[in-house]
Amino acid sequence: MSKSHPIRSWLGVPFATAERFHSPVLLPFNPDAPYDQKGPAPLQAGAPTWLEADNGFSEDCLNLNVWAPEDAADEPLPVIIYIYGGGFEMGANTQTTSNASGLAATGRDDTRHGRRTPLPS
Repeated sequence: MSKSHPIRSWLGVPFATAERFHSPVLLPFNPDAPYDQKGPAPLQAGAPTWLEADNGFSEDCLNLNVWAPEDAADEPLPVIIYIYGGGFEMGANTQTTSNASGLAATGRDDTRHGRRTPLPS
């Protein structure tokens, strides 16, 4: 069994915004924002209670969640990008299945479910 490491998290980080039927526009990262709550989930047909949308639903839902080991300091870390499925019909990064805090707490690099790529600086 591996040791669990404390983690840091940034939840609901907006990376772009888009008006209906327009292309998304990238947003700059605001280092002063608290990022302590998941962002809104995308609007979906049917009963979306399974999406665990704590902060509701919105068309303005271009946000992401980031988890990292707390003790990483300035050490470069591998990045796993997980894009929830759903065929443009269902899914959100608000679901428990999209929570990668457990993976970050292992302190390991695990690329089974994603593509490892560096984030631009």
